[in-house]
Amino acid sequence: MKITKVISYQNSWINLQQNHKEELNDILQTIPDFFNIYNNRDKNKFTPPRQIWNDKLSDKGWSINNEPFYSDYGQRIFFGNLGPIKNHISAYITFGHSDFLNRWLFQQTVFAAKYQISEIPILIVPVEEF
Repeated sequence: MKITKVISYQNSWINLQQNHKEELNDILQTIPDFFNIYNNRDKNKFTPPRQIWNDKLSDKGWSINNEPFYSDYGQRIFFGNLGPIKNHISAYITFGHSDFLNRWLFQQTVFAAKYQISEIPILIVPVEEF
């Protein structure tokens, strides 16, 4: 498994490589672990992919924040799709539903930056080449 394409905003990929090597290494090590567990899971017992991802990064010291967050105006903001967070880097894995991708990009990441939840939100989108 390798990263073949990166979409980066404001040099965040370079920032991640230069200033967050530990977090990048955690993610790169977790991707194959995730797929190994996901592909070999007990098919009779449902384990959500998100739980596998969260557990693997949690083992590496990443935090899972399920606490509600409220804006200055008292509006509840959901950050569950940012994934685990370590040193202001968040990482989430998805299997490519276009509605989710749009919501993550134009809502989750905007709020994450505005409320300083995650400096660099990362979305892993596994794809097969045909």
